[in-house]
Amino acid sequence: DKIKYPLLFKPIKLIFHRGDYVVAGFDKSKDQFMTINVSKIKEYELTKISFPKKKLLELGNNELQNRFGITNNINRKNYIIKLEFSSFTGEFISHYHWHDSQKFYQLENGNWILQMECGINRELIGWLFMWMSNVRILAPLTLKQVFLDQLKNINDIYKIESNLKYKNVFVQ
Repeated sequence: DKIKYPLLFKPIKLIFHRGDYVVAGFDKSKDQFMTINVSKIKEYELTKISFPKKKLLELGNNELQNRFGITNNINRKNYIIKLEFSSFTGEFISHYHWHDSQKFYQLENGNWILQMECGINRELIGWLFMWMSNVRILAPLTLKQVFLDQLKNINDIYKIESNLKYKNVFVQ
């Protein structure tokens, strides 16, 4: 959905994410949860309009639990995500917090499985690319297909010499 400005926004939470501050809240006109990078806000106006912050904070926190990071998911579904990591990489990442639902276990061959339940979004895909050939998507098939589609798109930009153009493949 396109954002219509001016936006009457109900802020509920300030989040420090990947080196940036992001404000999370709800668009009053649609009651839609959204996150806005603070550096992208050019101007704002404070109003005296009140809203049930405690209730919205609970709804917002639930929405964030369904995401890997803060970006919108490709759909409204949560998936059981299973990833296999090489032994060295798996041991390394098992010491960090990536999602509240994460569970790690080691296989007999030394590799590691990470299982978590969340939606699929651009942050998850980018995070998977970060581990390069040290990760394999075991489930779900939807995640594997989105990942492979992005891999094809990346390969295509090297086949055709053309100008790079920004496109957010997760926004229709």
